[in-house]
Amino acid sequence: MILWPKSKRSISLEVAATVAAAAKAGGAIPVGVFVDETAEAGAYSLSTQVYLLVCPSKARLEGAQVNSQCARVQRCMMIKQSS
Repeated sequence: MILWPKSKRSISLEVAATVAAAAKAGGAIPVGVFVDETAEAGAYSLSTQVYLLVCPSKARLEGAQVNSQCARVQRCMMIKQSS
């Protein structure tokens, strides 16, 4: 579920909670997609950290995918380490 307000497909936390409940009832794992536009290469912004702590529990999510420069750098580092 997209939980980034700038996306055309973004939904509210209330709708996400309803979708998450239906997903769990059907055996799926609900995951939210978030974007941190302010993150630098080394760390997420404080507002994103707080948002990622609060939103998944309010929306009853089992996981979160974060798209940001920080996430891209961390992924590249993980790939290099596994090579």
